Amino acid sequence: MRRGWRRRSGRSASRRTSARSARQFSQATIEWQIWIDAGDTPLPRKLVISYVQEPGEPQYSATMRRWNLESKVPEGLFTFEAPEGAQKIDATAMTGGR
Repeated sequence: MRRGWRRRSGRSASRRTSARSARQFSQATIEWQIWIDAGDTPLPRKLVISYVQEPGEPQYSATMRRWNLESKVPEGLFTFEAPEGAQKIDATAMTGGR
């Protein structure tokens, strides 16, 4: 855990009777919480991000209900294919060799 973050944990029962673990983290400009299922398959179920330095402290919330851990991904789906005429560049040249 990075220095300066606070961590608290709690447990609560979900509507479906499976236990969940809630974790809270604080950083300079945001606070965020994540709920993770307890048990054999600990999957994230909810994420809340609060922007504590913005007026009204707006929040973003996402709920993940249906995980498909048996999904099949087609071979090569994430294989990069350079477009015709593309050229490889030396990225260190853009940063002065750093």
